[in-house]
Amino acid sequence: MNKYELKLRYGALFYKKKRFLLSVLGIVIGVAAFFVMVSIGEGAKKKLLKEFETFSPDTITVVAGKTRIRGGRPIQVETATTLKVADAKALERLFGVLRVAPVYENTAVVEYGSEATTAMVVGSTPAMFEIRRFKLKSGRIFTDYEAWHNAKVAVIGSKVSEELFGSVNPVGLTIRVRKLPFKVIGVMEQMGTDASGRDLDNQVIIPISSATNRVFNVDYISSIFVQTMGEGYLDAVARSIDDVMKKRHVIVGNKERDYSIIKAEEILKYKKRSTMIFSALIVSISVISLLVGSFGVMAVMMLSVKERQREIGIRKAFGATKRAIILQFLEESALITSVGGIMGMALGALVSAVVSAISRYPYVLPVKPALLSAVITLFFGVVSGVYPAKKAADVDPIDTLTRG
Repeated sequence: MNKYELKLRYGALFYKKKRFLLSVLGIVIGVAAFFVMVSIGEGAKKKLLKEFETFSPDTITVVAGKTRIRGGRPIQVETATTLKVADAKALERLFGVLRVAPVYENTAVVEYGSEATTAMVVGSTPAMFEIRRFKLKSGRIFTDYEAWHNAKVAVIGSKVSEELFGSVNPVGLTIRVRKLPFKVIGVMEQMGTDASGRDLDNQVIIPISSATNRVFNVDYISSIFVQTMGEGYLDAVARSIDDVMKKRHVIVGNKERDYSIIKAEEILKYKKRSTMIFSALIVSISVISLLVGSFGVMAVMMLSVKERQREIGIRKAFGATKRAIILQFLEESALITSVGGIMGMALGALVSAVVSAISRYPYVLPVKPALLSAVITLFFGVVSGVYPAKKAADVDPIDTLTRG
């Protein structure tokens, strides 16, 4: 098809440029909205899975006090000082339990030379590194002997390392935790936040005995991580934990528990369900936007048919068939939506990148959803052109020519 045929076929479509641009704009907005929403939704899912990389689904957490799951995150609503290291040791003997790690955590000022930062200080055992899947960038973790014999050693997060030491490798150097000296024996890889919203890079992990006896001088712990032998053991182990804890904490009658039992899989399911609902909602909104845009295309095509009746009449007088007229208008509506679709995907990709950067979500280029939006856009374009094309094909050439 040469340029003269193209001008004859599509020239009238571009004659009213403002109208054409407005009709394209409706499709651009719909496709861009679809693209952005799906991209952000996929980014949220990716971030969710990354958060749970440090929380194995076969893990149970016993937390001191009352805890509620809100927004997919465990929120402590009441604290307690009744959870003990002895409770953790009692849980190690339960059938189906693979590892147990008692944890005491609190914020503290951490110093090196003239540099200082506030970090979460976590006291635990080597088992926690296995349960939480913490990986080291350099150095080593402390041993079981060091964990229970007040060793003054520490494994620090990447953010703490950067703030205190810059680009220098801190392994072998000594930091001060609440003025007490601790030798840095390991640095963790950058991990970001976990499922509870905690910054894992801004923490200092020390032996449980050093945390409770030396740094904070307490006789209780904050929580207990329990890793089961598999997801199939979760429910049975959770019941066994509850039975043991009720006996040890003398929970009888209507007395409320002074601890909470949280399964990682429950948080994961909640977050996945929330993400799925969000994804379904945004896709529905985007499809509605595309539908509204297609009505705009239909309105433009109807006006085009009304204004071009003389042109249609001349074409039919020179032998153009109804099929040819219908195809012409269907092609025009498909062209409008295709141009809008391409522009919408380009705009959507740009907006998605900006939003992902601002919200710190992983940027996901939704290839399959993009192809789906292209198909939906083309479908709406063709459907929105059917009625105007039929109206154009029904134009009486004699009537239009004699009126002109």
